[in-house]
Amino acid sequence: MEQLARDTALPRFLDFLATSLGWSFPHNRSEVVRRAMAEVARELGYPDAESCMRALLQAPLGRRQIDALAAKLTVGETYFYREPAVFFALETEVLPALIQARRLAGNRTLRIWSAACCSGEEAYSLAILLHRLLPDLENWRIHLLGTDINPLALQRAEAARYSQWSFRNAPPWLLGSYFEPAGPGRFAVLPHIRRMVRFAQHNLMAEAGPERETAAMDLILCRNALMYFERRHAHRAVQLLRRSLRQGGWLVVGSAEADQGLFKAFAPVSFPGCLFYCNEERPVAALPRWSAEEQLPETVFAAPLPIPPASPPKPVVELPPAPPPEPVATPYERALAARQRGDHAEAEVLLAGLPDDAAALLLLARLLAGQGRLDEAGQCCDRAIAADRINPAGQYLRALIHEEQGRVDEAIQALKRTLYLEPGFILAHMALGNLSASLGRPDADRHYRHALELLAAHAPNEALPESDGLSAGELAHMIKTRRTA
Repeated sequence: MEQLARDTALPRFLDFLATSLGWSFPHNRSEVVRRAMAEVARELGYPDAESCMRALLQAPLGRRQIDALAAKLTVGETYFYREPAVFFALETEVLPALIQARRLAGNRTLRIWSAACCSGEEAYSLAILLHRLLPDLENWRIHLLGTDINPLALQRAEAARYSQWSFRNAPPWLLGSYFEPAGPGRFAVLPHIRRMVRFAQHNLMAEAGPERETAAMDLILCRNALMYFERRHAHRAVQLLRRSLRQGGWLVVGSAEADQGLFKAFAPVSFPGCLFYCNEERPVAALPRWSAEEQLPETVFAAPLPIPPASPPKPVVELPPAPPPEPVATPYERALAARQRGDHAEAEVLLAGLPDDAAALLLLARLLAGQGRLDEAGQCCDRAIAADRINPAGQYLRALIHEEQGRVDEAIQALKRTLYLEPGFILAHMALGNLSASLGRPDADRHYRHALELLAAHAPNEALPESDGLSAGELAHMIKTRRTA
């Protein structure tokens, strides 16, 4: 009887979450939701997940309930300058044109919204971009808003302190130019950048933003959030975002959100490596249509061509054998592809089906760590290390997770184990240098020097393992910047 009640309540509650908050959880994530709701029940004072779900179904959600649900049910992966093609388009095309138009109009105002901003890296990236583009920044009125429904994520955003993990795909100049050390393994956004951004809690399914601050926006970034909504709720969220844009304003969504039907009211504009949406009416040329009564063009009724005389039969040509069928992708390859297109839920489900595969466990650990689920990431990493004890990548990832959790001594030990397994692991030397420098230890320069010596053997444009695409030249520039800081 109890199981029947559970099975009846959970589907209704999932539908309630989708309708009221826009969150869509596939069937294979039901058990994850059930476990999270057990934690929500404890926080809200209910005896179990079932009674908590039934109670929440009875009345509109209040702030306390939304906060508890958001803290347990939403996760986000973000880092500075995520998707470089987007920031390149903003820096070279969209924002310069907007800035020039405002200068000519004598209206030095910009309104930008980072929606579903998670822990703030995107919002601060936008602030840094504006600082680089506006030499007379003090003469501008900048309204830069970051919103998220998760209160814990907003607390991290307002604290503006980040670990090395948040810079895993950032340009080399970023850390040395716009951050300052803030304790072991931590870097704080410089005060003048931090002051440019305001954070507030906001539900993308709500009619109005916080204190109606989301009106008349020039630019809205809402990346990798709509992909978790059911289509009808994503459509509503897009409509609300469009209402917040001024005419001619821009909407930027994630590359994984490829359902073009959601954005029919916008004019799509392609830039190298990305697609933006302009809130501008641009009618599409109509295709020719004919009714039954209308006469079709003469060419349609042209006389048939004369049939040519029969020609002698051609010799039979043997066709080459058909090529072998394309190999079927393995679950690991499918998970890797899902992660690359931003479908983390599918990647997690696929990887969970490979509990003894060290490579799958490491990929799952990276996925969980990127979403802030550090305890789960650490457990996956430990299982990967147990399955393949001589793989230095497992120890290196464990070190990054320890560092993100503030366990600096454990991070250092894991980095030393990495170098024991692979003395030429450049990223481990660099990470040890960063941690030693943050602790004020004199051996930091030795680690940096070893890293630079190893980098000298690589071509400047060569991407290195575990570097998230950073080249040898970019890593060398980062190290030299930190040595002189």
